[in-house]
Amino acid sequence: RLRAALIVLQVAIALVVSIGSALLLRTARNLDDVHPGFDAHGVTIAWTQLPFARYDDQAAVAFYARLAASVAQVPSVDAVGLAAQVPLGSGETLEQAFRSEGQARTLSLPVNVVDDGYFVAMGIPLLAGRGFRPIEPDRTADIVISQGAAATHFGDPGGVAALGKRLTLAPAGPTYTVVGVVGDVRQHDLARAPSAAAYRPQ
Repeated sequence: RLRAALIVLQVAIALVVSIGSALLLRTARNLDDVHPGFDAHGVTIAWTQLPFARYDDQAAVAFYARLAASVAQVPSVDAVGLAAQVPLGSGETLEQAFRSEGQARTLSLPVNVVDDGYFVAMGIPLLAGRGFRPIEPDRTADIVISQGAAATHFGDPGGVAALGKRLTLAPAGPTYTVVGVVGDVRQHDLARAPSAAAYRPQ
């Protein structure tokens, strides 16, 4: 009886493991079919952080502009982008509340700080308008939003209705002008739907 009970237990455990493995493989296959909203093929990511004691905001922007220009000169490099956070990476996401002109309610959006080359380097499609221009002091008032943000806040997933609209950081500014709308990106998890997002220039 003990031998029979052990055999039954072993078969049951083997069955559970087999079912679990099959479900895991099916989940992996399904996630492999999910488009993350960007193209990671051939992308290399390098992390860097400047010492705050030596670099103020202006000096940091100048450093990263020189860094991007230097990397772009490497023969094997097709595009260079700078970002505070990359999709599916670690770290906390900055959430900010915005109020659009003509609307009383605010919309909370995850915000990524990027440069003019980020969307091309990551293969994130531009759906309407334009991306950021090269780093210039007078372009800090530009903002790019995702397709989900355009659909949620302006009722237009195509993004055209959002162009030229002004978003004010709650409660009292500064104010940004929407210059472009890009495709949605799965920022944290392939199993979760992409969330609305905003991108500010470096």
